[in-house]
Amino acid sequence: MMSVTSDLNNNMKLFVYGTLRSNGVMKSVLQTEETKERTPVILQGFRKNGLNILEDQDESVEGDVVEVNEDEMKLLDNYESVSSGVYRRIKVNIGDESITAYQIV
Repeated sequence: MMSVTSDLNNNMKLFVYGTLRSNGVMKSVLQTEETKERTPVILQGFRKNGLNILEDQDESVEGDVVEVNEDEMKLLDNYESVSSGVYRRIKVNIGDESITAYQIV
């Protein structure tokens, strides 16, 4: 579960709130031994519902922001089954940034 925004280096900030918070899972999906640096954040206005996040103005979801490049994002999309319609990307706000998150369709 995640979210994305681009920076000037073509890297994307990714909000992860589920299985991708695990370094082992992230390394496996990205096919690397590199451990991604993480920044803990709180996503306001959403609640966790199993492996999903749903809008709920009274709730919040704990997660991490990590940076990934375009190739890594494709691997993450594949892991989240975006092309087969299991998850979709949605826009969420963390602080003053608009970031994309994964949500079950």
